Amino acid sequence: MDQKKDYQYSANYIMQYGLEFGLDALVVTGLAQAAIHKLDVAAKHYPFSSSIKATEPSAGSSLWNIYREMYDSKILAPVMPYDSNALVSARIKAAMKDGRPEEISRLTSTLSFEKGDEDIERYTREITWLAVLLTFGTSKPNRKIRLDFFLMHLVTSSIFLPSFFKAMNGMKAEYKANLIRAYVPSMLLYTIIRGRPKINPELIMSFNDVPRPPKSAYSVDETSIGSPERDDEYNPWPALIEGSLYAPDSHTVKTMRALVHAAVQYGDTPKGEVVDKGLLEATGALDGLDNVAVLDGSIFVRCAGVLLDYMGWTTHGQEARSDWDRSGLGWDAAWENEKEQ
Repeated sequence: MDQKKDYQYSANYIMQYGLEFGLDALVVTGLAQAAIHKLDVAAKHYPFSSSIKATEPSAGSSLWNIYREMYDSKILAPVMPYDSNALVSARIKAAMKDGRPEEISRLTSTLSFEKGDEDIERYTREITWLAVLLTFGTSKPNRKIRLDFFLMHLVTSSIFLPSFFKAMNGMKAEYKANLIRAYVPSMLLYTIIRGRPKINPELIMSFNDVPRPPKSAYSVDETSIGSPERDDEYNPWPALIEGSLYAPDSHTVKTMRALVHAAVQYGDTPKGEVVDKGLLEATGALDGLDNVAVLDGSIFVRCAGVLLDYMGWTTHGQEARSDWDRSGLGWDAAWENEKEQ
């Protein structure tokens, strides 16, 4: 990553952390850094304002529905042929052709904010769930897990939406709506430039829901109240948090933090209630999002365990992985050199 790109990412996170922790100096610094950058090629294609209205609020009022249409769309098929060496900037430029920007704009124009903050909260929840599913639930069955570097940034950025919305309290209502209108097209775009990988809910629910660090040795006295060796008496979060705090890659820490936040907010979601039941009844199976009814709020702790299994439990003697996956795992060709397990 070149220095200009480093500054651009820094501007985003500096301002976001400044808002979250109430540090005005960081907010100003982030704004100053952001102000010197030009709009990237993607942002130029997605104008947003309060004049954009939902064309079919009942059909497009859910991000799940928008993603279903994205998976179904022939226009939004990933660029072919697959190029294993393509930079993300080249993938974005290639994806800005053949009607894709217009199709993304059409899908996101169905975002509806008729219920104000209620819709904002719902979209924030849907963004969080989909970001986690895209990052952790898109590997091929019977293959080693891959965690995509760019999809991971959807997880680490989604945590800041509530901070932005809190800072916008008292402002015009459309400011919050415009942030969602800006975020969702980028979310769709990054899904497409990673090969439009399909979410596999059953894969994500197969992950261990009580992850433990490797080489963990528990010594429990017979008089102890409970035992960490029993799954029903073990809380995996302290070990998960400690295991990420000293990771050499800051993205590991940020991803864990986002998963902890998501678990606090949505970790008690029962099976069958992740996606609105009315939507499922109205649309039937969600193509590209099959079997979402098996999901529940345990996915966040399951994914936290996979995160450290993948990046390394460095505080427990494992070697840290040098980088996240950049293969573009949505393309079948990205998996051709890896045998099934």
